[in-house]
Amino acid sequence: MTRALGFILLFALTNASLLLLFPFTAYRFLTAAVLYAGGTFLMLVMLFHPRDRWFLDPQTDVPCRDHPCVALTFDDGPTPDVTPRVLDILREKNARATFFVVGRQVERHPDLARRVSAEGHVVGNHTYSHPPLFCFLSPRRLHEEIERAQDVVFGATSVRPRHFARRWASGTRSSRRPSIGSTSRSSYGGSGRTTRGP
Repeated sequence: MTRALGFILLFALTNASLLLLFPFTAYRFLTAAVLYAGGTFLMLVMLFHPRDRWFLDPQTDVPCRDHPCVALTFDDGPTPDVTPRVLDILREKNARATFFVVGRQVERHPDLARRVSAEGHVVGNHTYSHPPLFCFLSPRRLHEEIERAQDVVFGATSVRPRHFARRWASGTRSSRRPSIGSTSRSSYGGSGRTTRGP
């Protein structure tokens, strides 16, 4: 709630800077323009920058039932050059992971997606085409990306993903990601790294 109020206050102050235009002078115009541009830039970063978590609570712990653990996630696959090696290592170490797969890659390599699922790993949705400007997709296009990937993954594995990972990763901080359906993804770590448990 505090973050939302902070954003509303920034919005109000940014727009209030336009009041500096009256009475009009070149100095007032320059001051108002700098304040307005700065406030607008800050709001855009807060809303759209991939590493910003202004409106999301960071998730840094993985529930492990009173013992140390890590959560492994892998994005952007499956690929024939990496996924089999990762699966072999996980089998050797008796470890499980979450694989956020791209629908188009699953269409190309359905056998790898089936192997991921058959070996007991969680299969998550990482969009169908992995669009580079994910944060600017319309709600309709985003829904199409997610649903198409859902159908492709289900067709290959007979499992419908319950977790979704955005196209852009959160960088060095873990974050709660939107989930599909009612299941939260918060029990899984961030993109491509381990997250220590309590």
